[in-house]
Amino acid sequence: MSIDDYAFFSYCYPKTNTWNESTNCCSWEGVTCEKATGQVISLDLSCSKLVGSLSPNTTLVRLRGLKRLDLSLNDFGASSIPSGFNQLVSLTHLNLSGSYLSGSVPSDISLPSKLISLDLSRNYLLEFDSHSFDMLTRNLSKLENLLLDWVNISDVGDFPSEIFQLGNLEYVELSWNSLTGFLPKSNWSSRLKFFDLSSNYFKGSIPSSLGNLTKITYLGFSSNKLEGQIPDIFGNINKLTTLDFS
Repeated sequence: MSIDDYAFFSYCYPKTNTWNESTNCCSWEGVTCEKATGQVISLDLSCSKLVGSLSPNTTLVRLRGLKRLDLSLNDFGASSIPSGFNQLVSLTHLNLSGSYLSGSVPSDISLPSKLISLDLSRNYLLEFDSHSFDMLTRNLSKLENLLLDWVNISDVGDFPSEIFQLGNLEYVELSWNSLTGFLPKSNWSSRLKFFDLSSNYFKGSIPSSLGNLTKITYLGFSSNKLEGQIPDIFGNINKLTTLDFS
């Protein structure tokens, strides 16, 4: 856990301590319900000083109407992500970042087909194998935000060009992933607005096809092994505010 993580945790407090079983759960802190049905649609327990493991039998998967789940910045004691997220058929946003998770990411985490945002970042002991990553790129066609920084996806090997199968992607964070190989010469998604590949092991030249990213505002390639001249295409990307090759 980094110094930054400890700084975040210093501001955390146990939201569940305010929960009272004698009252309607829709009034509990961190819980949002659909007004018409009373069904729980959002659960925000981020930075709530939750400790222990995420149980494979967690009752969370019974919340079939859940659209947003945020368990970030907790301490799950290097436990693994349990299977069962495929049962959350309405889920659009899942955030498990910075919660001290480990092991392999279960393949069924990519089965909620409505998922728009997936954040597993800053879980240093978490691994994404090639099979699970392939399922992610095949199933999550609506995904717009993918944050996997500090997750080990070295099993994927070279640049995971499969992510360009996700045509709605706008925000991609793949720094500190132990990725290798060369940057692809083509297929860069024109919808991308933020793309960070810093602190990996990419080598070779910078492809001129990056000029296709007409909506990009941030491009990060720092701390790689890239070489050669920087192509002059970046001056034509009007929305680009940050370009980092340091």
